[in-house]
Amino acid sequence: MGAEKTGKSTFINMASGSRLGVGTSLQPEAATVQPTEPFKVGSQRVVLVNTPGFNETSKSDREILSMIAEYLADLHRKGMEIKGVIFLHRVTDNRMDDTALRNMRMFEALCGKDAMRNAVIVLNMWDQVGNEIREAREKELRESDIFFKHAVDAGAYVVAHDGQQSSADGILAYLLKQKSVSLQIQRETTNEDKKIPQTAAGIILLRELATREGTKIEELQRLCRELEEVQRLRRELEDWKDEKERKESEVQMDLDRPREELEKERLQGAGVPVRRYTDDAWPLEQMREDQVVQVPHMRDEERSREDLGSEASQAIASTNGKRRPPLPDEELRQILRFRGPERSHSEVTKPKLIVKREDNSKTSYVSSLSIFINCVAGSDMKVGLGLESCTTEIQCISTQFGGEPIMFADTPGFDDTQRPQREIVELIERFLQNP
Repeated sequence: MGAEKTGKSTFINMASGSRLGVGTSLQPEAATVQPTEPFKVGSQRVVLVNTPGFNETSKSDREILSMIAEYLADLHRKGMEIKGVIFLHRVTDNRMDDTALRNMRMFEALCGKDAMRNAVIVLNMWDQVGNEIREAREKELRESDIFFKHAVDAGAYVVAHDGQQSSADGILAYLLKQKSVSLQIQRETTNEDKKIPQTAAGIILLRELATREGTKIEELQRLCRELEEVQRLRRELEDWKDEKERKESEVQMDLDRPREELEKERLQGAGVPVRRYTDDAWPLEQMREDQVVQVPHMRDEERSREDLGSEASQAIASTNGKRRPPLPDEELRQILRFRGPERSHSEVTKPKLIVKREDNSKTSYVSSLSIFINCVAGSDMKVGLGLESCTTEIQCISTQFGGEPIMFADTPGFDDTQRPQREIVELIERFLQNP
């Protein structure tokens, strides 16, 4: 017996001449109970049995305990005698960790106090540490209550193994001199008919599992507390960002306020009203004229947008103030893409004003919401094609579609060159509250 990587398979192969798999990778080799072929030691016929440690990566401790207990119970029912139990521990270990302690406790519970005289605790890899260190560790392992003292007091034999054949033979020879013994787990499962959880080893295992579960719960609670702290810090960071943005906005508003006041005074002095068209009796049966405007011949192929806007503005000056016929019902439906009364909004296609040169060699397209409304409703809103914004107030146009009234509201854009964005937002907000 012993934890994995303590040299169980290597010891058995040396003592019996077997070829059990020796674990050299991270995965343990002995995932099952492995008896050797019978071999002779003097006149006695011997079988060594390799058992998995209680720290296997492929099986749980409960599965390992059940496996060992069932094998030993089967030996007891068949009358096969047990001469002893060999427990291997690495003397090279700097610490007796939880895995080693768990395997030690399970070893003591499986054997029981009465069978400890048939137990040998082998300090393996003795030759791999200095004499002073190994002797100090042997003394501590023998005399400490949390290590092997109880087993030694009950009769267990502690011996060093240096990896030599003679050392392995000496350990077997010592055990073969002992009287055969029944282990505590054998008596509990066969004579007393106990279930494995009721045996001494089962109780220790349940206690170990409960301790580990409690440790995991504490770790989970610690992680939950850390997560809550992270979430609290995240909320504080978000609040700090919001406060920072609010203060920056207030600073920006303070900086914009003098300019906005001047703009308001200028607009109020200009007396620009919100224009509302309420004529909803325009006939929809009339076809609109082509929205094509002729502009003078352009001498330079690379005319700027400002030049184009100026010439186009002059060209359409005659159309401003004159109503064109509104779009027919079918064409308006296509532009607005109405799908039925269940639609709560429209996908509006923004049309373009087609501006042609006199020689028809080049056509330019100028996108404008005002042009769109003029085309659809036959209205006469002013259209600006220069770099300066033209729509500075909300302009409303009413018309009909399918016998139902429709109102278009043309608002200033947020890229307006004449008004700050905050003022445009307030303008739209007031309009939506009282259209």
